[in-house]
Amino acid sequence: AEDWSNGFELWAHDTSNGSTWQVADIRSGTSSSEPGKYNHILFGDTVFFDADDGSNGVELWAHDASNGSTWQMADIRSGWGGSWPGEYMSILLKDAIYFSAYDGSGNDIWALTIEDSIFWD
Repeated sequence: AEDWSNGFELWAHDTSNGSTWQVADIRSGTSSSEPGKYNHILFGDTVFFDADDGSNGVELWAHDASNGSTWQMADIRSGWGGSWPGEYMSILLKDAIYFSAYDGSGNDIWALTIEDSIFWD
């Protein structure tokens, strides 16, 4: 969501009491991180999504609702260009997320095993 002072950032809404709050300001200031524009997958209490922090480009991020932490999962394509994880596809199968990502030489299918947070392409 966007609140017109922080750009498009990660928000949450609690349906039990109607409260809404900003979960994380991934790209500080008025610029937007645009979380989940191409990829957003929920596994347990954690949502995995793409976002742009303004330094690393669009990369894979995660937010754990059980403890309120938000972090960048990987910098697949180092530098400002980003890997655009999930731009072409993303899917959760059992305990792994499979998604497209650009590593600088081309788009490939990547996988993240949830339990161990292990990547491979």
